Amino acid sequence: MKTKIILSVAGLIALTLQAFTTTYIIASSGFSYSPSSITIHQGDTVLFNLGSSHNVLEISKDTWDANGTASNGGFSLGFGGGQLILNTPGTFYFICTPHASFGMKGTITVSGASATANVVSDPDIPELETLYPNPLSDNLTIGFNVT
Repeated sequence: MKTKIILSVAGLIALTLQAFTTTYIIASSGFSYSPSSITIHQGDTVLFNLGSSHNVLEISKDTWDANGTASNGGFSLGFGGGQLILNTPGTFYFICTPHASFGMKGTITVSGASATANVVSDPDIPELETLYPNPLSDNLTIGFNVT
């Protein structure tokens, strides 16, 4: 029984640690983004740290291929940048509006969720009652009930 409890708690901790998100930084370097293309996971944060003459505008792939500047109605960050949290898998195309003609554009590819869990009901395994904070900071509290 003790082994099952330890394995259950270890599994919960592993799933919690996978729930952490990552922050990626895209900066401006002259008339380009650095890096210009990144791949992230759903829920990760992208921080655009740009100079005051650069912005970020999401556009369609066709507009991106043609070095155009027409918005597709997606995300838009003002001059100087900001942050995004993308939760939908796919590829997002973006440009700097005043500098698209210089080739200042990039892509963010968002991959699907990386962790899955199968929950199996077993009367010998304690039932999880609390798990906080989520995501984990300095401490993790796990509360469970053993009958």
